[in-house]
Amino acid sequence: MEATTWGRRAPDYARRKREFGDALIALAEKVLPGLREHVVFREEAGPATFARYARTTGGAIYGPAAGRWRPPAKTPVERLYLAGAGVFPGAGIEAVVISGTLAADAVYPKR
Repeated sequence: MEATTWGRRAPDYARRKREFGDALIALAEKVLPGLREHVVFREEAGPATFARYARTTGGAIYGPAAGRWRPPAKTPVERLYLAGAGVFPGAGIEAVVISGTLAADAVYPKR
């Protein structure tokens, strides 16, 4: 199997990111039929994206190093909510699930 280069300057980088995004949406549609028709904005990210914008080492998916500041789920931008390894409380399956729950609670606060 040939090694894949995920550098932003690789000639087929954008196409491969889009294809991986298509494949992930197709997988999600197995449990969420029609998901693709409801996507209003989409932007794929790969290791180079994480390294560039999240300043992660080598494009690691785990967000900032432990102990560094992480943004909250609710942002100052109207209708923009965050969830994932780069958001409070941090990386790891449990922490990411918690960040998703915090984002959902920010969208639909409990009454």
